[in-house]
Amino acid sequence: GLWNTNTGLSADLTEADLARMNRQGLPALTQTDGLALLDAALASPHPALVPLHVNTAALRTRTDEIPALLRALAPTGAARRAVTSSTSESGADVLRRRLTALSPAERERALLDLVRT
Repeated sequence: GLWNTNTGLSADLTEADLARMNRQGLPALTQTDGLALLDAALASPHPALVPLHVNTAALRTRTDEIPALLRALAPTGAARRAVTSSTSESGADVLRRRLTALSPAERERALLDLVRT
């Protein structure tokens, strides 16, 4: 996760950027917490870990879609599912429909362009 330092990838982040990340449920790590999480990862038998703090209460209040990797940490309630299902077509549905209309080569190019963008 993002470390609360003014170097590297976080060098250009403003207070507004950090506040937005907090509201989205992904607060920056202190150096102490970051090092402790890395130590725990090194001692873990799991091959792939993501050391970060997740504020599950903030995740549940997000108005956008919760990232797929975090959905299990903040399950949505029936009310949120009802709102989501009553709205217009989701981005995934739009993408699926668009990709279905393409040839395999065009589909691969479109997905590659999407990931790079």
